[in-house]
Amino acid sequence: MGADNRWSTPANWDMCGPTGVPVNGDNVIFINTAKQGTNVNNIDGLTLGSIGLVGQAGDGTPGNPLSRWNISGNPIAVVNGITGSSLRTSTNDSASFLIPITLGGPATFKNMAIAPGDTSTRLVLGDIKLNGFTTTFDLDFPVTVAGVISQLGNLRKLGAATLTPQTHVDATKFETLS
Repeated sequence: MGADNRWSTPANWDMCGPTGVPVNGDNVIFINTAKQGTNVNNIDGLTLGSIGLVGQAGDGTPGNPLSRWNISGNPIAVVNGITGSSLRTSTNDSASFLIPITLGGPATFKNMAIAPGDTSTRLVLGDIKLNGFTTTFDLDFPVTVAGVISQLGNLRKLGAATLTPQTHVDATKFETLS
């Protein structure tokens, strides 16, 4: 574990490219035993392929207490989307990924279980710029977009769970599919 919670600190990452920190094109996964549930992207101009949030940050030991995902910082571009998998805490706190996102391609946002019978808490997202692309929310569990969904593009919602946009939605077309 690094000395801070910043994305630019190589000691905060495992299996990250040649620089030890995320670089353009990487797929980033925040795994359930991570020691930094609250972390900050301080890398400018980053474009990621995809992002995964898995389980609950921490492992429950004294040096790595259980916490929740609370991710913020500089805007990024995301090409393929974000997947939340079996997000949970003992107090049912939401997982937050509040970094402003500009889509770099048609993207899918998911909140799902890893295994049958598993659950997931609400995933909260920040601003999303559609950038002319179609965005699909494929939801087994709820997602709230706490920021603004802006720029032209299409929104699709699949799955039984709730998608809650909190503010302005400026999309060419919004469709709900079963």
